[in-house]
Amino acid sequence: MGSKFKIILILLLQTLFYSAQISNKVKKVVEPIDHQYFKIILTENYDEEGYSSLYKMFSKVSAIATNDELFYLALNGSTFVRINSVSVLVARKDHRIIKLYRYYSEFPLEYETKIGHVISKQDMALSNIRAQIFSQLINYNDYQNTKKLIKNQSLSDFYSKDEIVYYENLDITPFENLIVEFDKIDKLFIPQRIESYEEIQKNWIDKKLQIPTISRI
Repeated sequence: MGSKFKIILILLLQTLFYSAQISNKVKKVVEPIDHQYFKIILTENYDEEGYSSLYKMFSKVSAIATNDELFYLALNGSTFVRINSVSVLVARKDHRIIKLYRYYSEFPLEYETKIGHVISKQDMALSNIRAQIFSQLINYNDYQNTKKLIKNQSLSDFYSKDEIVYYENLDITPFENLIVEFDKIDKLFIPQRIESYEEIQKNWIDKKLQIPTISRI
C-alpha cells in the first residue's frame, strides 16, 4: 500500500469520525489543518513556516471548540491536532487531563519539534502534559521567590500587571495534585518504557521522575 493511499485512507476515516463527534463548525477548521499537516510530514526537512501556519490555523479551533470536542480531538485527531488539543485542555484545566496523561503513558505518542536550532523527539505525556504542569509550578515558585527576595524594587520591574494579577490569584494546589496523580501513573507505565526512552533513563530515580522534561511545543 503506497504512502499516498494510506494518507487518503486516514483522512477519510478521520472525516467519518469528525462528523460523528464534533460540530460542523469545528470540523471545517480542523480538516484543512489535517490536509496541510500531512503535506508537511511528507517533506524531508522540518518545515518551520508550514508549522507556523498550522499553529495560526489551530488558534481558530481553540477559539470555538468545546472541551468535549477538544478531548475527542486529543485522542483521535492527527498528531498535530492531538498535541495542540491536549495543550489547550491543559491550559483550560480540564479535569480529564489525568485521563489523557494515563492514555499517553500507556500508549506513548512521540513527535518531533524544533527547539532553537535542534529538532528533538518529544513525548506526549512527559514533554507536553507533565511539562506544562511543571512549568506552572516552576513559574509560580519563581514569582513567590522573587517577592521574598526583592527589597527596594517593585514587582512590576519583573512582571507585567497581568502576570501579577494572575499569580496573586492563582490556586497552585490543583497543579500540585495533578503531579501526585501523574506520579502514580508513572509507576505503572514508566518501568515498561525505560529501555526505549533515554530521557526516562536519566530522570527515573527511586521510582520517580526527579527532573521533569520541560519544553514548549
